[in-house]
Amino acid sequence: MATARTIALSGAVKGSAKFDGSTNITIPTTLGNISILSGTIVMPDANNSAIGGSKDISYPSGFTKDNCIVLSIMSYNSTHAGWWATPQSPNTSSAVWGNGNTYVILKANNITIACTKNDIAMPRKDVTFKIALMKVS
Repeated sequence: MATARTIALSGAVKGSAKFDGSTNITIPTTLGNISILSGTIVMPDANNSAIGGSKDISYPSGFTKDNCIVLSIMSYNSTHAGWWATPQSPNTSSAVWGNGNTYVILKANNITIACTKNDIAMPRKDVTFKIALMKVS
């Protein structure tokens, strides 16, 4: 009988499985240096399009302001009735702007996700968001 060997994946995804050649294997994976955060920004006044909202969230385990970047910001609200995603763009205020007036700021102790006022004259609904972070160091 052959000695079982461990086959491992590393990098953006991680996982491993023992393989001795007698059967097929499946390697379950986890994200290694990418984390997806999601939640909802509760708008303070859904009937006033001039008011925005924000939410502070904790960094995922192992992620900090100094070792990660924002890959993508996505948001959804029933006013627009769809998920919106745009490439990130840096701003002079150190925020990373996404779509639908949504932006992310990586702070020392937490991450702030915020949505500014609606540019069009209709009620602002609560905003559901997804942020993709990647650890770079």
